[in-house]
Amino acid sequence: MNNYWRKCFFIILVQFAAAVFAVLIVSGVIGGGPKREYKVQVKKAADRIEEVMDQNGGNVDLSSIDFSEFDSVRNVTVFDSDEVSKYQYEVYEIGGTLYRIEYENRNSGKMTVICGCAFAVIIFLTGFMMLYIGRNIIKPFHRFRELPLELSRGNLSVPLNENKNKFFGNYLWGMNLLRENLEQSKDAEMSFQKEKKTLLLSLAHDIKTPLSSVKLYSKALADDLYDTEEKKHEAYNGIQNNAAQIEKYIGQIMNTANDDFLNLTVNNGEFYFSELIQRISVYYTDKLKHLHTEFEIGEFENCLCYGDLERAVEVFQNIIENAIKYGDGEYIRISFGEEENCCLVTITNSGKQPPSEELLHLFDSFYRGSNSHGKKGNGLGLYICRKLMHMMDGDVFVDTDNNLSENGEEMKITVVIRMV
Repeated sequence: MNNYWRKCFFIILVQFAAAVFAVLIVSGVIGGGPKREYKVQVKKAADRIEEVMDQNGGNVDLSSIDFSEFDSVRNVTVFDSDEVSKYQYEVYEIGGTLYRIEYENRNSGKMTVICGCAFAVIIFLTGFMMLYIGRNIIKPFHRFRELPLELSRGNLSVPLNENKNKFFGNYLWGMNLLRENLEQSKDAEMSFQKEKKTLLLSLAHDIKTPLSSVKLYSKALADDLYDTEEKKHEAYNGIQNNAAQIEKYIGQIMNTANDDFLNLTVNNGEFYFSELIQRISVYYTDKLKHLHTEFEIGEFENCLCYGDLERAVEVFQNIIENAIKYGDGEYIRISFGEEENCCLVTITNSGKQPPSEELLHLFDSFYRGSNSHGKKGNGLGLYICRKLMHMMDGDVFVDTDNNLSENGEEMKITVVIRMV
């Protein structure tokens, strides 16, 4: 903040120096300035005297000469060294006689005042603007510039001061909303983990009973403690029943582990297909150009689609980001089709696709293919895509056929969007 005020002071100081310098030039104090109008008029007045003198044979009556057309000339008299004048004057020798031509430099004074006032207004407005920016933008920003850093560190209780400033009102409101959402997500995650852990511990405890029974039946059968076929049959049935019970508990554990931890929501409605493609085109045309990756969008017919536009954009972004990350960077192409009142959008990228046995698992949560080694990711991108598309009555799938392109294999993922 202090650095900002120092720069403001320096700018004001430079402007003030420039203003003083300009005023001095206009007033003629420095450099004499350009040839001024009053000097021209004084010279013309002297020429008028000389002209009249030539016409009258060397005689001249100053009172008979009209000098009114010369605005700056105040008085013309025969020069008398003892006479004091309240105006500035110049002395001309005409026909052997010295004449004093008095003048008043009114234009110079006006220009000096005008320039001075103009620079004063400029300096005042500059100072006012800098003060306004400093107090209403720079100073408030310094108060909460550490907020994003604190939130990234997990400090969700960082205070947000009230600020009615129109420049940062929406920003602070958004940051406060983000902080509250992060707090709610953190609380929900903690509650979910607690319930999940409690349930898993409870199921693990419940498994112990049928597991103990299975072990007892197995040991009795191994030691040949049952002397009749009927008792042996009862033991076999007991093992089967307890195994079924264990299988049920294991199923509950698996369902708990696969619970939807992302809490995805969509706001389904209607949107134009062209709007979705336009959003993708605007973002990725420039990005892929900088990556030197060919980006091609085929021709399509506009239609009205069902779903959440923002979520649909998110789906395409996830797929294209995967194409950028796992492709060879040569090209990414988007083609279109239509089938059973649905739009089919296929994203194709150059580069070798994962083995066929891995393709069916690409949409599983936390699954990462063999081509993901050394690349950051959590295996949730395509899982989220499928979840979102199912919530919009659509789908997404990978083409399991290895279609050879001119430069090798390519990867194809198709998004199905329901038309209205």
